[in-house]
Amino acid sequence: MDPISIYEDLRQKIIWLELKPGCTLNLVELAESYSVSRNPVMIAL
Repeated sequence: MDPISIYEDLRQKIIWLELKPGCTLNLVELAESYSVSRNPVMIAL
């Protein structure tokens, strides 16, 4: 999965409040959930 796809998915989760305002995003957990290394997630953020 590329960084743009991750960005778009995270954006949709924020818009639909699947990610609550003020929540802490864990880089390692996000990378695992998208089955990628941390770099694409860091770029997406």
